[in-house]
Amino acid sequence: MEIKTTHLTIVYTVNDQKAFEVEKSRIRNYFESPDGKPWAITSLSRDHEIKRLELIEEALEQNRVDLAKRIIRAINLCDYETLADFDLDIDAD
Repeated sequence: MEIKTTHLTIVYTVNDQKAFEVEKSRIRNYFESPDGKPWAITSLSRDHEIKRLELIEEALEQNRVDLAKRIIRAINLCDYETLADFDLDIDAD
């Protein structure tokens, strides 16, 4: 029997840290090596990495390597006002 490994990415937006504690505990319980298990949580990020990746991809599609480098170096991506500085006009030349 062939086993095909797949990955699923889920992004939580947490507005209430206290209310999220139960779910965060559940996530920690499943964070482990997938060896011999039907599934496991194998990667976590404390920042908004999916948004960072989206912005990098858009910058590169526009051949704006300098902007992609700035996005890569951005630290506080959870600050949506900071992210707005990187919003790109996809139709721009």
